[in-house]
Amino acid sequence: VAVTTAAVTGANSSDAQGTSSKPHFGIPKEAAVAVMQTAQNDRGPFGARHIMLSYQWDNQEVVKQVHAKLAAKGIPVWMDIDNGMNTDIYDSMAAGVQNAAAVVCFMSKKYEDSSNCALEAKFAQQSGVPLVPVMMQANYTASSWLGILTAGALWTPLHDVATFDDGIELLV
Repeated sequence: VAVTTAAVTGANSSDAQGTSSKPHFGIPKEAAVAVMQTAQNDRGPFGARHIMLSYQWDNQEVVKQVHAKLAAKGIPVWMDIDNGMNTDIYDSMAAGVQNAAAVVCFMSKKYEDSSNCALEAKFAQQSGVPLVPVMMQANYTASSWLGILTAGALWTPLHDVATFDDGIELLV
């Protein structure tokens, strides 16, 4: 399993006003409800759309596990190696984003350094497709373009094998 055994940094700390000073786990309920309502029709909770998995190839084995777990729950998932790249790489990435109810970004320093990951996430942001950050590296803090796109967003930890299944439930 490619998931590392790094420990999760612990519970969120709060300042004197009771606001969290660390990233939160999960996605805000209001955001999840809005995505579901926007995409819903008679074809399922995401309509004719899917959840796109955007990742850097060093995390591919873990992302395959996430893909399998989401698909087993009946969630339509798009992944580049799962017939996602049918034509030109850029056309395929654009189609993956344009037909997505949300893009799950598997964040790490290598994700941030990848030009293709940057293209996918930036195009999703510009297209109004919600980004759902997943932390793939313990104690990683996004900076540069990724820091701007995910600032203030809730994120899900999937970097620790001991809490991987709990992370999947948070992601769902």
